[in-house]
Amino acid sequence: MEKRIGFIGAGNMGGAIANTLVEKGYKEIKVSDKNPETWTNLKEKIETTTSNKYVVENSDIIILCVKPQHMDEVITEIKDYCKDKLVISIAAGKTLEYLENNIGHSRVTTAMPFMGVMYGYGATGYVCGKGCSVEDQKTVYNLFEKIGAVSMIPKENMEDMTAIASMPGWVIQYCDAMMGGLKLKKPFTKQCVAKVLRTCADVLESEEEPNEFYKRIASAGGTTEAGYEHAKQKGLYKIAKEMVNAAIKRYREL
Repeated sequence: MEKRIGFIGAGNMGGAIANTLVEKGYKEIKVSDKNPETWTNLKEKIETTTSNKYVVENSDIIILCVKPQHMDEVITEIKDYCKDKLVISIAAGKTLEYLENNIGHSRVTTAMPFMGVMYGYGATGYVCGKGCSVEDQKTVYNLFEKIGAVSMIPKENMEDMTAIASMPGWVIQYCDAMMGGLKLKKPFTKQCVAKVLRTCADVLESEEEPNEFYKRIASAGGTTEAGYEHAKQKGLYKIAKEMVNAAIKRYREL
């Protein structure tokens, strides 16, 4: 029998996951959000309500998709109805210990997907609490597998998933900055850069290492080498690591 899935929060991420699950054939999906305007982005087959209590009482799996700063309020509202139910949080910075202490049981999971799910390129790392059975672990895996790549990871690596989840925003801004230095018409420029990113994606999904690919396309004394060496001299790797560290620092603060 299909498990009933309830989403608390219908923002960009929660809505994208719910919509994808419907596309994959899930039928028992409910979503609650205090702002009915968010429902307009949801597929018609999804049952919507403003009542978090209703969703929790009528679901087997609860997925918390609210912002970290709203989590305390939401858990206070629903925890009495979550007893023995599998609860999954996708909020950055909310650890297993936080969920166990506030919900009152350890059948909980923290997961970190990223916005690629909206475009069919989801990826999720997750950690299950000690109260999760082997069946629960499989349930979480199968659920997130529907939206893309998935892996159960050590809990100390969850902060790394936060950095990965931030990368689409960083990369798109980097591309925008580079496109600003070009004089081609913007529509064609965007098409070209999209092809570049797809090429890079294919390389990353292959067995070839990124540096090996670079060596194949960067001839000595050529334009690729000139740009790359300039970026290295300006601190390319240092800045990249600092961006990751800044994201992880913020994760720990939330």
